[in-house]
Amino acid sequence: MEQNMARKFFDRILKKAGIRRMRFHDLRHTFASQLLANGESPVYVKEQMGHSSIQMTVDIYGHLIPNSNRSAVDRLDQTQTNANGLKKSAVTC
Repeated sequence: MEQNMARKFFDRILKKAGIRRMRFHDLRHTFASQLLANGESPVYVKEQMGHSSIQMTVDIYGHLIPNSNRSAVDRLDQTQTNANGLKKSAVTC
């Protein structure tokens, strides 16, 4: 389906449902926002959104993370790949 056709179809659905006009892409943001509002972890949201790093997720949606400590969330992205290709945390406990 061509992009213009999909957009017109989406606009018609919104109009029939009595929902204000929005971009299809806005549904993506709503999905991520609702996940965070319902207490899902930023890591889970990152995976669902297909973001390349947790930093990207936090930069876009960090203000929606309840009781967030942004620096703690940012540390989640400080990983490095070891020789076996496994993720190894750069933060030591």
